[in-house]
Amino acid sequence: MQFAAKLISYIFHPVFMPLFGCWLIFQEDTEVTYVFSDERRQQGILMLLGVLALAPIICVLVLYMFRSITDLEMSRPEERLVPLITTLIFYVLVYYLLEQARSALHPVILSSLSGAMVTIAIGTLLTWWYKVSLHAAGIWGIVGMLLALSEVVFYDNAEVVAAVMVGAGLVGTSRVIVGTHTVPQVLAGAILGFTVEYLFVRYELIF
Repeated sequence: MQFAAKLISYIFHPVFMPLFGCWLIFQEDTEVTYVFSDERRQQGILMLLGVLALAPIICVLVLYMFRSITDLEMSRPEERLVPLITTLIFYVLVYYLLEQARSALHPVILSSLSGAMVTIAIGTLLTWWYKVSLHAAGIWGIVGMLLALSEVVFYDNAEVVAAVMVGAGLVGTSRVIVGTHTVPQVLAGAILGFTVEYLFVRYELIF
């Protein structure tokens, strides 16, 4: 049980959620994706992989090597501050790059990224007082995004939404099983991720 829970935690790590969300969006032909050729889709995914996934992972590994954090799970809340702030900087960088091509993008692309940045910022601030589950915030942010897309651009794939919700339940359960978070911490993360991402995408809020 512990092994399965840890495996789920690694597979659905928050750093992979932008890739996961982008991949899900590109699976449906909507007004969000019709302007993207296959080549541009691949370029976008590679950019997210490099800047929002690999770069934060490398930063955490460096911090671990220099013993700035005691473990890769960052069990102590105060150890999450530097990685979270660094990750937020990478998100701002990606936002800046995409903002240069705003006229060629559907607003929900930037609003989704804006919501992710706000979620990370709130999660970083909460770290001073409460260890909210960022795993839950990440996966439930995807759920919020998909539900908002169904209202904004008529994203019509109930099976995918249901599957992601089941996955979100598994992720939350795995965090409790491995002892990284309590049930209230998982619920707090889920509420944070879902609410922020849904509102930003649904009302196309952009910085």
